[in-house]
Amino acid sequence: MTAKEKAQELLDNFFIIQQQIKWTENEYYLTKCEKLNEEIEDEANHYWKELAKKSALIAVDEILDLDLHDVGDYRNDQSSSDDFSTVTWYINYWEEVKQEIEKL
Repeated sequence: MTAKEKAQELLDNFFIIQQQIKWTENEYYLTKCEKLNEEIEDEANHYWKELAKKSALIAVDEILDLDLHDVGDYRNDQSSSDDFSTVTWYINYWEEVKQEIEKL
């Protein structure tokens, strides 16, 4: 999956969450919320998209904050240049995903 595709997938997954969460169990307020969402649809969608975008960026930042260069620590310090290349590739990939999310 390309970085651009992964960025869109992450954004879509976080955006879908808002559709799955009920604001309340109270039917009266639930109906009011649904009507308000219909009235301000463009603004609501912008808000949810921005929330999804920020959530996706947090997730990617967490991945990038992992100390992936310590790959040898969990491989009994037998890391090789292949390990370093793989780790470098993952870091570059997630940095590119982050850039693609920022473009969305």
